[in-house]
Amino acid sequence: MAFKIGSETVVGDEGTVVAATEVTKYAWHHAESMEIDLFQSVEFTSHSGLDLNWKIEMDALNANEWNTIAKMIVEYSSPFSEAIGIPSGGVKLAELLNEYATKDPAHPICIVDDVLTTGKSFEYFLDQYFRNRNPAPYMGWVVFARNQPPKWVKALFQMPF
Repeated sequence: MAFKIGSETVVGDEGTVVAATEVTKYAWHHAESMEIDLFQSVEFTSHSGLDLNWKIEMDALNANEWNTIAKMIVEYSSPFSEAIGIPSGGVKLAELLNEYATKDPAHPICIVDDVLTTGKSFEYFLDQYFRNRNPAPYMGWVVFARNQPPKWVKALFQMPF
């Protein structure tokens, strides 16, 4: 098994998959050295299984753009105790947002992702995350929402629906 970033496969030593943070660093480094379109006219199957004819390719963003996105979210967000990213797109965003986390358990957990198509990834992640944990207050953020997000998720950029 390996991660695909753009057209490249990323594997660790001896064929093992590298950690998500290593993939994030790899993606940032390569996004800055390669030209990738953020919006692409391409047929593909989304994570939720939908056949789509355009894509938002978040690997096109460089580290400065990701930092700005994190700052924009913090500007519009209420305080949160920690940020948790939905793999794989939300991981790098969560890392950046955790620089602003209060670590106060009275504040909600902030669950984040890069692109929302149906919202099912948020609901599935929420179900899996709290399966073996005590319930806690939570909120969500997504950079781009292609459709209406769940009521508890805010979109930085919302496509018309």
